[in-house]
Amino acid sequence: MKGGLYLDGDVKTEYMITTLDNPWSPFTHYREWWEFDREHGYFTQEKLAKLAFTTDNLGENEKQADIAFAQQLLLDSDILGIYIRVSKDTVLHPVSIEEYLSIIESDI
Repeated sequence: MKGGLYLDGDVKTEYMITTLDNPWSPFTHYREWWEFDREHGYFTQEKLAKLAFTTDNLGENEKQADIAFAQQLLLDSDILGIYIRVSKDTVLHPVSIEEYLSIIESDI
């Protein structure tokens, strides 16, 4: 599933969803990103596919808007806060989920 497009002024930016601990960019190293995602049990693309309502009857703009909406739903329902939206320009600084959760727990 391709990333969702967001308008920022006159610029369209494509975004994808990843997890905090995935060291691979879904834009530049998709295969490695996908393998890491599955090996860790996230199945991010499958979750997005369940949330998206895209069909072949939709135009490209409608499909992109639907994917962007599905991405936002996934982010909004992410109670652990492990998912992030990234663009091609995002520099990833992976952190283990255990480390992330320990930081959150120390703030509570």
